[in-house]
Amino acid sequence: MAKVKLGLAAAALLACTAATVPPPARDLPANALVIATTGQLAPVLRKVAADLEHRRPGVRVLVEPVGSDVAMSDLFTHRADLAIIGRAAFDPELKAFQWIFQHPAAAWPVLEGSSSAAGHSAAVRVLVNAANPIREISVRQLDLIFRGGKPIYWRDLGVAGALGERSIHPIMPDTEQGSGRFIRQALFGDATLFAWSRVKEIAEPIHRDGSDDRLNKRLAAAVARDPQAIALASGAAAGTRTVPLECPVCDPSGVIQRTVYAYSDPRLRPDANAFLRLLVTETEDRLIDPAPYRQLPPQAAAELLKRLR
Repeated sequence: MAKVKLGLAAAALLACTAATVPPPARDLPANALVIATTGQLAPVLRKVAADLEHRRPGVRVLVEPVGSDVAMSDLFTHRADLAIIGRAAFDPELKAFQWIFQHPAAAWPVLEGSSSAAGHSAAVRVLVNAANPIREISVRQLDLIFRGGKPIYWRDLGVAGALGERSIHPIMPDTEQGSGRFIRQALFGDATLFAWSRVKEIAEPIHRDGSDDRLNKRLAAAVARDPQAIALASGAAAGTRTVPLECPVCDPSGVIQRTVYAYSDPRLRPDANAFLRLLVTETEDRLIDPAPYRQLPPQAAAELLKRLR
């Protein structure tokens, strides 16, 4: 199975196409602040939008849950003022923005993802079958499992008994889609060459809203069915358990936390600036209900607020 990474030429073509094809007509209020986002983030952002509209009569905020990929497209095709997504933007998306606007997009870290709730920018974790006794794993071992030239056996990771004599069955999200691309960047140095004869990819659903949640249910279900499986996912389930990962970007519990970013033109509209400031300073209670996103740590929030002045 061959994988080809989207490069500069493809990004340029994407940008040119976006700039020359008229966007579909939409009935938007005049001068509305349009925020393109995901289905999971939309409830949180709508609460902040209602708060901003209450504080600033005359301001109209429209939150559109179109999914992360479409949200970035809306940004560089002039259909959104802010794209707020549960991941960092990918190079082709940033190149498309810069091609059209002739300057880089601004990236604002505004929230932290969930610690465990799949579908809400949840932390990336290593999942194994519940019967697997392995206690911890390293990035180097993952690289051998997912990218090495020969099959790896569970005994190579210190597992004894009958399971130790069996080969490891690696599973991960499609590496060209959102979750898979994040994992590829965070753990494998943005590599594109994997052991495709062994690695099983699971694609995200076509419909973006809630896709991460459904994707991780599929990943967890595959691990629960197969005692030899290991998966990179964002949520555990019955029949699976999390193995702590040793890596430079992991937190003390052995998972990789994700950040929610807002992308925009660096020259923010005043109401967009006000929206981001309000989002960063809203109370924890407001953010936990109805979605388990978390506020930035105090120091990170203070640094962002300085940038938003």
